[in-house]
Amino acid sequence: MRTFAAGLSSVLLAAAGFNLWANPGGLWRGPALPPLAPWSEGQVLVTPPDFDERGFQARRVAALEAGPRVLVLGGSRAALVDSRMAPDGLFLNAWMSGIAMSDYAALWQKTLDARKTPERLILFIDPEALASPKHARISWNCDTAALSRFIVSQLGADALRKVLKQVVMLPLDRTLMLITSSVLQASWAEMRRRATLGARDFRLVPESSLAAHEYGRRPDGALVYPARHLAAKAASTLRDEARAAYDRGLEGTDLGGYAIDDFSMKLLVGVVSSARRSADSVTLVAPPYHPAALEALERRHPGLISAYLGALSSAAAATGAVFCDRHDAARAGCAEGEFLDERHARRSCIAKVMAGCVPKNPIKS
Repeated sequence: MRTFAAGLSSVLLAAAGFNLWANPGGLWRGPALPPLAPWSEGQVLVTPPDFDERGFQARRVAALEAGPRVLVLGGSRAALVDSRMAPDGLFLNAWMSGIAMSDYAALWQKTLDARKTPERLILFIDPEALASPKHARISWNCDTAALSRFIVSQLGADALRKVLKQVVMLPLDRTLMLITSSVLQASWAEMRRRATLGARDFRLVPESSLAAHEYGRRPDGALVYPARHLAAKAASTLRDEARAAYDRGLEGTDLGGYAIDDFSMKLLVGVVSSARRSADSVTLVAPPYHPAALEALERRHPGLISAYLGALSSAAAATGAVFCDRHDAARAGCAEGEFLDERHARRSCIAKVMAGCVPKNPIKS
């Protein structure tokens, strides 16, 4: 028995030591974040693909001299929204890839903590953010401390108790997931790179000098896609790829067994209600799909889009927010060629969405 216990302890210590060295996602030695020195118009910040977006956006909001006049929150489908599409004034797009309602709530709480609330809040919301999938409804890299403060202050202590186990277990789940993905997917060289990720991995370069494979972030937070990603595809190819993306089962994806999650809806209503107390306007945006993808999604998975749109409409009605439905590309005024894939529109299409959704009246001084 002692031999077994000693062997088991050795294995656990080795796993713990490896985990501390690999530091997946910056869990144990602090996340790798770029310096917050402002960069100029015409420059872009080049970031590694696996840095802590949540921490970066929270620090950017806190570092502002005053609250932004316009704040955009959303996932990758909001990434191209820039200051040229919004009313004059301080603008920040704090988009985050793979965003869940827990991320919206956590970042909004950080905004409240820093007293940097905007005059206009624009929320791009995908169906996945409101879904009740088989995996956790709190995203694995969410700021659980900020989320907990938001839940207590906006929804009450009882609401926190209902998800307390998930909040407490999240760091363990996160660690196991990251270790597994690191071991199964990453090479030894890549694991060493992640373990030593630091400020040197972030670079400021002229936008015109961005390499063909690099992503950049403008000073206003908007994403600049690499040139190779923007290469135009034949209309038939794009149409076939867009249709294929949803012309199959969704099990194993964030939309598998789609249903609106009650807790995610409470988080959404909590964020909007809180914002309505200080902002001139709050707008909920349903971004567009490629027409072929939307047709496949509605045909193969009937009821999914209507449930999603109904949830956003209900949240807007309950809070006095504006709901801007542009899930149909035709309603947004976007052609098939204005898409990069089944769900990510090009900048020209996003500009049309913003023109139709952002109130034209000036912000109150």
